[in-house]
Amino acid sequence: MFNNAGQRIDVVVALTSGDVHHGDIPCGVTPSLAAALNRESTYIELRRRNKSVMFINKQHVLSVAEPVSFQAPKTPDMRPVGSDDAMRFLGVADTATRAELRDAYHQMVKKYHPDRFESADLPDEVVTYLTDMFQKTSAAYELAVASLGAAKAHDPEHHTVEA
Repeated sequence: MFNNAGQRIDVVVALTSGDVHHGDIPCGVTPSLAAALNRESTYIELRRRNKSVMFINKQHVLSVAEPVSFQAPKTPDMRPVGSDDAMRFLGVADTATRAELRDAYHQMVKKYHPDRFESADLPDEVVTYLTDMFQKTSAAYELAVASLGAAKAHDPEHHTVEA
């Protein structure tokens, strides 16, 4: 019924229900999206990135397009050079308090945390970028907190109470 021989074309399929699926469809010997979609079959065979196969009724398809190539921004060096760079990366002033650092850190961690995108069908380069940014955020926070502790230790106005 379905011809799996030949080449496959990467596509993004939008359904009338609002769902969007990424994967590839067989195109046989003709590497053309139009040829693959204009077969007499009532269904489109879509192999998703997780290797599962869906058969989608053509009547439920809103659009089929080849995906636009996503070029993830180059991930910055994973080790901030100094505490100033860490503060700048977290988006806080050099005079930020520990609470301001924590708030900025939590905002960025929520933005880049891998679990947030676990169910999304994202390209590998996007997953790599998000993971790298999450790790850099954690490293920047640790460095910034350490520099706050060092600054307090050298501050003549800072008094500690020993038990």
